[in-house]
Amino acid sequence: MLPAKKCLAVARSGRPLKDGTMNEQRMQFSLGVLALISLIALASIIVWFGNFNNVFRAHRTYYVLLENALGAEPGIPVRRAGIRIGEVKSVEYDDEASKVALTIQLDGDNLMREGDEPSLKSQGFLGDTYLDIATRMDMRGKPNRPPIPPDSTLEGRPLTDPSQIVSEATDLAPNANEALIQLQKASNQWAGVGERANRLIDQNERRINIIAQDTTEAMERLNTTLESINNVLDPKTQENLRITLENVRKSSESLQPLIDSSNKAISQIADTTQKLDEIATNMQKITRPLAERSETTMKNLDESVASMNSLLGDLSGIVRQFRQTDGTIQRLMTDPSIFQNVEEASAMLVSSLSELEPIMRDLSVFADKIARHPGELGVQGVVTPDAGLKEIPPKTARHGILHRQ
Repeated sequence: MLPAKKCLAVARSGRPLKDGTMNEQRMQFSLGVLALISLIALASIIVWFGNFNNVFRAHRTYYVLLENALGAEPGIPVRRAGIRIGEVKSVEYDDEASKVALTIQLDGDNLMREGDEPSLKSQGFLGDTYLDIATRMDMRGKPNRPPIPPDSTLEGRPLTDPSQIVSEATDLAPNANEALIQLQKASNQWAGVGERANRLIDQNERRINIIAQDTTEAMERLNTTLESINNVLDPKTQENLRITLENVRKSSESLQPLIDSSNKAISQIADTTQKLDEIATNMQKITRPLAERSETTMKNLDESVASMNSLLGDLSGIVRQFRQTDGTIQRLMTDPSIFQNVEEASAMLVSSLSELEPIMRDLSVFADKIARHPGELGVQGVVTPDAGLKEIPPKTARHGILHRQ
C-alpha cells in the first residue's frame, strides 16, 4: 500500500491509483513466490546434506538368512556392541532357501570377520528391533581373524517371540508346581525324621548319658596311657623315633619314582601283551586257510616235485646226447669242415645265380616273344607271320617295327 502522504499527493494531482496498486500487488506476489521457492530449496539442501555423507561413504554389503524375520524391516539399524555400524536395506523372502533374506550395508571400515554371528534383537521387552553382530565365545579375543568377503551370505538367528517365551514359561509352570509339591513332601518326611529322632533321644536319654560318661572315662584313661608312654620314652628315644619316622618318610618318597616307573613298565607290558595277542590273532587268521588246505597243498607239492624230477631226467638225457662225439649237434659244434663246406656251397650258389641271370633274362624275352607270336615256331610262321596273340606294348611298338624292317 502507498503511504498516506503519497496517496494525498496523488489525489490532489488528479492521477488514478490503479496502476500503482497493481504493481505493488504483483511485487508482493513475486516476493511470496520467491520466499516459497527459497524455503523449498533450503529444505532440499538440508535433506541433501543430511544424507550427503551416506552417499559418498563406502559400504560393504552382506546377506543374512533368517527362518523368522519377526520385527525386521528396511531401515532398522545394524549394531555391534551397541554401536550403530550400518542398517538393513531390504527384507525379502528367498523361495530357494525357504528363508527370509536381509540385505545389510555396513558403513565405513566396518566389516564382518570369521566368528561373527548376526541375530535379531529388541531393545527391552517391547522396544525397537535391530540386527546385532556378536562374536562367538570361542573366537573372542583371537587376533587376526580373517575377514568375510563382501556379498557373502551368513546364517542369522531370529528374534525370540515374546509370546513363545510366555508359552514356554506357562509350560514350565506345572513342572515348577510339581517340584514344589515334591519339595514339600520331602520337608514333611524330614520333619517326621526329626520327630522320631527327638522321640528316640527322649526315650534313651539315660543310656546316652551313660555312654557319654563312659566315653569321657575312656578318654581320661587314654590320656593317662599316653602320659605313661611319654614318661617311659625319654627325650633321646623320642628323638631317635622321630628320626626313624623321618627316614621312613624319605625312603617312601624315594621309592615313589620307582613305583611310578614300575606302574609305567606294567602298563607298557600290558600294551605289549595286547599287541602280541592281536599279532597272534592275525597269524591265526593267516595260517588257518593254510592249515585247512595243508593236505591238498602237500599233495600238489609232491606231484610238482615228481614232475620236476622227471623233467630233470629228460634234460639230463638230452644233455648226454649232446655230449656224444659222433652226434649231429656235437659235430655241428666241433667240426669246422661242415661250416667250410656250407661256406663253399654258398659261394658256388652266388656264382651260379650271377651266371643264371642273363639266361633267365633271355628266357623271359623268348617266352614273351613266343607268347605274342606262337606261329613263328614253324617254317610257315616264318614265311607268313601272323598278327600275334598279344598286343604290342606302346613303348615297344616302334622298336618292333624297326626290328622287322
